Amino acid sequence: MKLHKYMKTSIKHVIVAAIATPLFFLSCNKETDSGTNTQKAMADTRSWQKKTAWSGGAEFVKNDGRATYTQYHPNNCVAVYAGETSYAGSAHFSRVKNGKITISITLSDGWELTPGKESVKIQGYTSVPKSLPVPERFAYKGNNLIIEVNASNYYGIQLEVRK
Repeated sequence: MKLHKYMKTSIKHVIVAAIATPLFFLSCNKETDSGTNTQKAMADTRSWQKKTAWSGGAEFVKNDGRATYTQYHPNNCVAVYAGETSYAGSAHFSRVKNGKITISITLSDGWELTPGKESVKIQGYTSVPKSLPVPERFAYKGNNLIIEVNASNYYGIQLEVRK
């Protein structure tokens, strides 16, 4: 008798789950009263892997492994690495025009800038930099991925990214 009662309860739970699951997914695609997408709000609560990224090149300080700078070459494209080895995208350098160049940064699938006003920092150097930089003092600080800067021989490009 108890086994029969247990089976009724189990079947009831399966039926409820079968009905509730599609309803849950339908509700994820609807707008909420505040105008935000429920699915997006749920995604924003996920655990992000945050990293500092640098454009590929030579280390500011030998064997430091943290910060790198890139030598300028017109129409050159270099990798951007999050941490020391995770490919996070690329940076493209335009030709010099009126003493300026455009740096276009493209992030790979899954990577994005961390929220904030200064996720992108760029500094130009006329000669090879010889000490660790202070990105908070870089000439450009913002959150644009296409930036016009003064032409230089070398660039430090630092990004705050997440995946």
